[in-house]
This record gives sequence, C-alpha cells and structure tokens, in this order.
Amino acid sequence: MFVKAKQVAAFDGSGKEDLRCLAVAGFISSSKDWHAFHEAWSARLESDGIEYFHMPEFAHSTGQFERGWKGNNTKREALFGDLIGIIHSCTYRSFSCIVEYADLHKLSPENQKAYALNAYSLAGRTCVKHVSDWRKREPGMLEIPTGFAFEEGDEGAGMLSDRMWKDGYPKPHFLPKKKRLDRDGSPVYAYTPLQAADILAYEIFRLHHDQFEEHPRFTTFSSWRWGLRQFANLPGADEWGYYSPRDLAALNAKLESLSEDPNPNAIS
Repeated sequence: MFVKAKQVAAFDGSGKEDLRCLAVAGFISSSKDWHAFHEAWSARLESDGIEYFHMPEFAHSTGQFERGWKGNNTKREALFGDLIGIIHSCTYRSFSCIVEYADLHKLSPENQKAYALNAYSLAGRTCVKHVSDWRKREPGMLEIPTGFAFEEGDEGAGMLSDRMWKDGYPKPHFLPKKKRLDRDGSPVYAYTPLQAADILAYEIFRLHHDQFEEHPRFTTFSSWRWGLRQFANLPGADEWGYYSPRDLAALNAKLESLSEDPNPNAIS
C-alpha cells in the first residue's frame, strides 16, 4: 500500500489519557525511498518470521515476540538495530510533538470544539506544520507534492482531518499499520512507514512519560533508551515539539482573538 504523492510524511501516535501524555511522531521521505524502505523492512522482518513490527509488543515481548524473544538480547538487538538502520538510510527528517492531557484545560472547551482540537489532533497538526516549515526552508521542496499518512483508528482522526483541510493542507491518509481484512474479506495491506513512526512515537512517549515518575530514569542523554539515542542523530531531532502549559494558554489566547474568518495557519 502506497500514498500517491512524490513525498510522504508518515506519523503515528503513542500514549492515551490514562497514561498522562500523547506523542505523535514520524518521518518524511520520497515515495521512491519509502518503497525501498518497504522492501528492506519487510525482508528483514520476514527473516525472523515477523509479519509486522509493533513497538509495544517488541518492548514487552508480547504478540509475535512472546516466544523466543524475551531475554534473548542478541536476537532483539540484531533486529532492532537493523530496523533503525533501515530508517536512517531511507528517511530524510524526523518530526514529533508531545501534549500532556492534564494541560488541555488551558484550551477552553469552546475552542477545542470550534477548532477540532484534542491531544491527538493538536499534536498531529503541529507535526504537519513542522513539515511545512521545513519544506519552506529547503530549496525546491515546495514544488514537490507531499502527502500525509497517519495510522487509522486513533481517537481524534476525524478532528485532525478536518483541521488540516480547513488550514489548507491536503487531507491525511489514514492507513493500517499492519495487514488486515476489509469488510468484504479482501486484504488491506500495511503501510509500513507507519511501523517506523510507531518506534519513534513510542520512544519519545517513554522519555516524556518518565518525567512523571517519582524517580525519573531518563534524565540525561546518556541515560536515554538506546533506540531514542539513535534517532537523536537524525535531522529534525533538535526541533521535536512539546506543548507546555504556557504554550497552550498562549494558543488559547490566540484563538480567542481570531475573527470568524481565521488565518489558515492560526493554530500553528
């Protein structure tokens, strides 16, 4: 399964309300390089008998990783290292945004409804804005049609689609992260770039969620999880976003000041 655009940004979300925060993160690449990614990614998974990669399953040795993986660090490190290497070789830049659920009250209920904003749509829309900013800085990028892919089924997907369309962006493609059957029984194939986004979103979520713990573990770069340290070497890591309470209060004030015909980029 592929998105019909010369360049595609693929994003996934990690976290939910009872886990305190949500991360949306992913990568951008050309359709040609995403195709090369798909071939290399699928072949590497197949070599270990894996149909798809889902980071929470891998991290906790559940699902496909329930047998023969737990405690087998050599096997785990070989697969994870190879997958991150494929991401490095096939993607151009990473993007991410974190929103804490407890801070959403800084956006009034009226503005959340009027501007189709929940934690997921706000984080996703911000990642899209970061893609737009990057494209403006890079010579010739604005002339390249760009599509946006998100995993299907996340709460707030409709709000994100509505927000992007109203703000002048192409409507996102909501695609499966793993192969499934359609209602008529026909196969719907996985969009594998979402599996790469799944890893980054999970790692960034884990880093941020750790700050809620009584004794945080990931307080310095050297203490970060190995996978996240590898992604920190990719372009874009220095611009990973986070909405602080002050940021959300400022956004709410900006939305309050808008006219009935708001600037398309007002919520960026």
